[in-house]
Amino acid sequence: ELRQGKIYPFSLDILVDYDKWIKNSYFGIGNDSKFEDREYYTREPIELSLTASRGFTQTLVGQLGVEFKSTRNFNFEESDEPKSLINLPHELNPKNAKYLSFFVNMRYDTRNSFINPSHGIVVQAEGELSPNFSFTNVSFNRLGLMLQSYSKLFYPTTILALRFNFQNAYGDKIPIQNLLSLGGNQTLRGYPQDRFLDKIAAAANAELRFPIYWRFGGVAGIDLGRVWNKNSEIGFTGWHMNPNFGLRFYFETFIVRLDVGMSSETTGFYFNFGHIF
Repeated sequence: ELRQGKIYPFSLDILVDYDKWIKNSYFGIGNDSKFEDREYYTREPIELSLTASRGFTQTLVGQLGVEFKSTRNFNFEESDEPKSLINLPHELNPKNAKYLSFFVNMRYDTRNSFINPSHGIVVQAEGELSPNFSFTNVSFNRLGLMLQSYSKLFYPTTILALRFNFQNAYGDKIPIQNLLSLGGNQTLRGYPQDRFLDKIAAAANAELRFPIYWRFGGVAGIDLGRVWNKNSEIGFTGWHMNPNFGLRFYFETFIVRLDVGMSSETTGFYFNFGHIF
């Protein structure tokens, strides 16, 4: 929030992140993967990144960075199915997928707030390059485009928030740890985390954010998403959709969020901090 709408010569962000999902879900690869094929395993990612940023103008920000990520998969379920995790080829499930990447992005951002915007737009383009190194076993390139819009609709102050995010990962043998993912807290809230995996992913979210009482607010919206394996497959059919609603409690410097997303497969409940966009 301190950098939002500011001109600054240089900033440096260091991220160290470790997670361990004891019971992570895997449904298969592709947009047509079946919910009934769900299996569980343990996923343990470690991420280190260094990002340098510059605010060229009040609305234009550039970033350069480097990231190392190691994701270990283990505790697979026994299965005779050839597409199950334990039987995937080594290049698709190397047990520990490691990569070092370099990334760049440019962002045009007219939002009046980073934490709780009520008007403005965001246009962000990014690229990531992960070459081969002696200490890594994953190589890929990735391009991404994100669009966001915020506008006031009517009194009492109701905000229409829109987001579209498209990503394309290029590489012959990208393991499941590094495929693009849809589902869960940040994309399709009516579907489980990592519900759909593939090389190309698009997600669209629309939310109406409205006041209720005092610091409490409400949200009602819709999430859309789809994955593809090849550029030639990209189209407007086969998209997955779920409605969502939630509550917000607004502090001066952060937001407490409770969301519920519903689909034909399951209902997701999420308690977290900050809007998803």
